[in-house]
Amino acid sequence: MRLGCKPFQAGLRIYLESRKGIVKDSTLRESRKKLAYIGNVLEGLQDKGEVMTTDPRHISRADVQALMGWMKQRHLDPSTQRKYLFEIKGMLGFFDNFVFEELKAKGVRMPRQTEKPIPWISEDDFWRIMAAADRLRNRWHAEMCKGAFALWNTTMVRHSELRLSHFEDLDIRQRRIFIRYPKGEASWASPEWVGFVRSADFLPWIERYLDARQKHLEEHGVDVATALFPNLTKGSQGFYSLNSFNKMKRDVEELSGVEFKIKDFRSSSASTMMDLDPKLQPLITAQLRHKNPGTTLRTYARVNMSKAAKQLDIAWNERKGPDGRPIMTGTKGPHDPSQANSAKKAVIRRDFGTTGYA
Repeated sequence: MRLGCKPFQAGLRIYLESRKGIVKDSTLRESRKKLAYIGNVLEGLQDKGEVMTTDPRHISRADVQALMGWMKQRHLDPSTQRKYLFEIKGMLGFFDNFVFEELKAKGVRMPRQTEKPIPWISEDDFWRIMAAADRLRNRWHAEMCKGAFALWNTTMVRHSELRLSHFEDLDIRQRRIFIRYPKGEASWASPEWVGFVRSADFLPWIERYLDARQKHLEEHGVDVATALFPNLTKGSQGFYSLNSFNKMKRDVEELSGVEFKIKDFRSSSASTMMDLDPKLQPLITAQLRHKNPGTTLRTYARVNMSKAAKQLDIAWNERKGPDGRPIMTGTKGPHDPSQANSAKKAVIRRDFGTTGYA
């Protein structure tokens, strides 16, 4: 196989072609972007004599370590370094180059994923966002944003899963939505129903959106539209793109003064429920459709540190003895502060301080 004067870029095209039909197009686009960037970096390092080759079949341990050194010099976040190395490892493995396995055998440590703060839209900020959405000049965009924001919160689904939903996927009577395009579709996930959380809070907003949607269709002379959020500029089969939603989101940010990302609704709703009661974690994990509970805690739902002490205090005060009755503290007995002071006086001589010296 001849890869020409730019072997990494030529190899990248072959590698991506081999993955078509195996992974989603969005995953391919993301891999192409990351690997193209890595290829440019390797070519630059080769020009400086720090990398011997950019041919994916022959990239050596020293070449990979030079790349790792470059990333550290640029102070890239460890999580970002890990993502880049994961991508190049997959590409090199396709060309039967198992240099990463050699690195592991030699004890070279890969960057670890760092624990980042979980994005959280507070309850006050969420309702400020909803009020701002109501002030959008484009009334259809206003109703669509409020309906989408409410649905993202009540279902905790991913932004693309809701954006690509069909109208028939929404079941108001049973308070659920059918996710026909889940993350990992045709790989490790299947379409499934997801129920509503906090339906009393969000159901009125969803019903209001459905009324606005029907009026919007009638105004455009459309009887039936496929998309739950139909983009009629593309016909009755049209869906809004993520860029279109983000443009509307930026207008809401400007009006509300609250900066947020669409995907923050998922983590915010999960974290709010976790704050309500940490014992709900198994249910939150199920609602998020995570296979590993650790994923829930690491990336979506974590107890608010400001409320941790309160939760622990409640747990302590609700302790029960062998007889099932609450254990009383702070009244009579050894936990009485006055008695504790008396016991201390009986043990420590008056001519000694607490350190044991006069």
